[in-house]
Parts: sequence; C-alpha cells; structure tokens
Amino acid sequence: MLVANARQMKLYDEYIMQRLNHSIEGMILKAAKVLYPYVAKEKNILILVGKGNNGADGLALSCLLKNMNQEVTCFLLASKKEMSQGAGYYLEKAIALGVSIYYLSDENDFSFKMFNEKVAQASVIIDGIFGIGLMGPLSGMEKHVIEHLNQMEHCPIMAIDIPSGLNADTGNIANVCLKASLTITFVAMKTGFLNPHAKAYTGEVFVESLGYDPDIMVELGFGYLLESEVVEKIVRERQYDGYKGTYGRVLLLTGSRQYPGAGLISTAAALYSGAGLVQLSSDAEVMKMAVSRYPEILTALADQQLDSMLDAASAVLFGCGRGWNDTTRLELEEVLVKSRVPVVLDADGINCLASTPELLTKVSCPVILTPHLGEMQRLLENETEKDPVVGAIQFARKYHAIVVLKGPLTMVTDGKHVFRNPSGNGAMASAGMGDALAGIVVSLLAQGYAYTDACVLGVYLHGCCGDQIAKNQYTVLASQLIEKIPEVMHRFNENTKK
Repeated sequence: MLVANARQMKLYDEYIMQRLNHSIEGMILKAAKVLYPYVAKEKNILILVGKGNNGADGLALSCLLKNMNQEVTCFLLASKKEMSQGAGYYLEKAIALGVSIYYLSDENDFSFKMFNEKVAQASVIIDGIFGIGLMGPLSGMEKHVIEHLNQMEHCPIMAIDIPSGLNADTGNIANVCLKASLTITFVAMKTGFLNPHAKAYTGEVFVESLGYDPDIMVELGFGYLLESEVVEKIVRERQYDGYKGTYGRVLLLTGSRQYPGAGLISTAAALYSGAGLVQLSSDAEVMKMAVSRYPEILTALADQQLDSMLDAASAVLFGCGRGWNDTTRLELEEVLVKSRVPVVLDADGINCLASTPELLTKVSCPVILTPHLGEMQRLLENETEKDPVVGAIQFARKYHAIVVLKGPLTMVTDGKHVFRNPSGNGAMASAGMGDALAGIVVSLLAQGYAYTDACVLGVYLHGCCGDQIAKNQYTVLASQLIEKIPEVMHRFNENTKK
C-alpha cells in the first residue's frame, strides 16, 4: 500500500497537470467516477460542498448521480466567487442539470432548516467540505455544520479523500472534525490516517487509484507501507550448527567521555539483535563501563588498532555520541576510505559528513545513513532540494547510499524504492532511541542480511519492541526496548512458520 503526505499529493497533482497536460476539470471528473460506485445504490444523497477541489469532486459526483436519475442535493458552504476553478466549473454543470442546490450561510435560517430536513431524509451524506490542504482550525459555517452533524443521529457519512478537519500529515485535529463512516482516499493512504486516533474520524478507509503514472510516485517520496507478513519473513532462523562466526562481527565506533550512554546503548542493541561478536572502540572509561555491563563484548582503542579492527569487522557503526568536532571528522574520513564492509553513519557521523558529503563518492563500502529530520536538513544544506523526504531520496540516489529517515513513519530508501514504517509510537520519544536503532541495523548487516532488508527489518523491529512495551507504560526507554529485541525477533520467526 502506498503512503503519502499532503505536500507529496500536491506535487503529484501538479505533475499530472503540468507534465501530462491533464486539466483540473478532467482530474476532478476521474475522482467523481471513482466515487460513484460507492453510492450507486443510494436513493437519497446529500453532498456538502466546500470551496476547494474536494467540493468540486462532490459537485462532479452530483452531476453523475443526476444523470442516473438519483435523488441528490448539494449544500454549498461557499459562494461561487470563493470557489476554485474546478468547483466553479462543476457548479455550473450541476445547475444546468437541475441538481437541487442550497447555499448555507449564517444569515439564512431557512437554508439551515432545509438542511436539517434533507439530513433526516438522506440515505448517505458525502463530505466534500475540506481536503488534505487544510492545516489550521475551522471556523464559521463549516465549523458549525460539522459540530451539528457530529451531535445528530443520521445516516452514514462518506468522506471524499479525507474527513473535513483532519490533518492529512499527522492525523491530529485542530478543533473539530467530521466523523465519517468511511473515507474514499485517492492514489495513496495519507500518513495521518495511520495515527490510531484518526480511525474514529475516517471510519473504514478505501484507497482508490486514479490510473495515473505510478513511476513518479517514488520520485515524489511516496512510500510502500511495511506490512508484518512481509517484514517478518526477512528474519532468518538461527542455524542448528551455527557459531559466533556465523553471525558476524560488529565494530562500534561510538560513545565518548561526554556521551557514554550512546556507546553503551549501541553496544547493547548490537548484542541483543544477534551479532556473533561485538567490538566497542571508545573512550577508555566508556569501554570499562560497557565491559562491566556486557562482559560478552570486545574492546580496543581506535587510534591504535583501527586498521586491524576494520579488517576483522563484518559491519561498522560510526558516530553515536562520538562528538561533533575535527577529530571525529578525520576519523570518519579514515573509516569511510578504508572500510570494505557496510558502514552505518548515525548522529555525529552524519553531522561531520554534512560539510563534505562528496566524501561518499570516494568510498568502496556500502553506506547507510540514519538521520533524523534535523540531520537530514544539514545533509541537504548544499543541495537544491530542501524537503527532507524528497531530499533523502535524491541524496540516496546521488551518493549510492541507503537513507533511513527517522520520525513518524520512518522512511527507508535506496533512491529507487521507498518504504515507510508503521510501527512505533510517541512513548518512544526519549534519548537513546536512535542509538538503539543504529545498533540493531549494524547487527543485522553483520549477520549478512541484505542492505535494504537490514534497514527495513531494523526499523520495523525497533518500532514493534516499543509498541509492545507501550501497551503497559506511558514512556519507553531505549534500554527497555533493547531487552525486548530477542523476544520480538523470536515472535517474528515463529509467525513465519504458521
């Protein structure tokens, strides 16, 4: 299933109109034809019409219904002069066909009385008031109508693309939102619909393709939603005759005297995710703390043994809590130039790379970057594209890297494919979560998982561990999440056997 936010949908619409030379009126008619089967058997349809293209979809649908001799009434919440080009066009069409049309306003008590009568008679109400472009709170007649309908007993409500009042990106509500029984959304699932709280307003969601070019979707940052049945199959069963060498050797260049926790958390995550050997190279005090907690690990000073450690490693993690300074920058360059195995860059590794991203053109090793939004924006500072989602895709393609863009619906992209992760929750918003994720990913890489598989499985596993803990806790700590990893991986493995 494809997922997109409001900006991506806007860019997609612009592409269809400008590059494929489709008219807005033609696109609206396509949407109306997709909507029609959902109400084809309804006897009395009431359509709420806003000033934008969602209202236009509703008006175009009213024309189709009228042509099929179905009873349809439109209530306008905007005057014709306020309407978009498409809405104005289909308003004229609807009037010409004889569709019953009323204008709702604060000054017209008669129209609201008529509205209540029509609501009582309707077999379905169609919400075409606001679309995905709405970002702020509602006011005026729109707010009044939505509050009024939410308090009434009435027939089912079908939302066009999105329930009016719902934020398409976050699933949050500014002040009011119409409660739909079902939502017919176009082209892709909206990211906000994945917010568990949005379900009370969207009802059942159906995604309908409008039949346009799918190739542009990746370019614009549309992602494929990760599904448990697919991700869980990536997990490999531990071999009966396997030994520590079977599951790879992780080298962690993480932590510092200032940020010891980053070294400890990344170490624990790599261990608990199944790597055969984990070696930490950090400040002497950090390594001492790590060994006292995790006696299974190896330690060494990077300034003395870096070449031999890189030669022995199956995968490398660099940057968590390392420090954003010239020493780290020089160390990063040495690691990238010398490594022949996958290198995961997180936190200060990314911050140091941001000033010289062209360093990635000189490497012989696969590189995976795990930035949050702020770090991604630093990487894009000298790039033309500033949007972090689209920019991450272009960055991955330009530098032949994989980017794991962390946040709600964490994105994994190699520049050709885009995946969005639905697992995880707000309780995980605490220090060390990024270090834990980086440790999981590097551990999976060391075990021989394909690069994209390691990232996809890593982000999904990370989120699922957090979800399991959050069922009974208000907040989730990184150290708690790490301890859940073996249990959740075992569950994934068992699920694939059923």
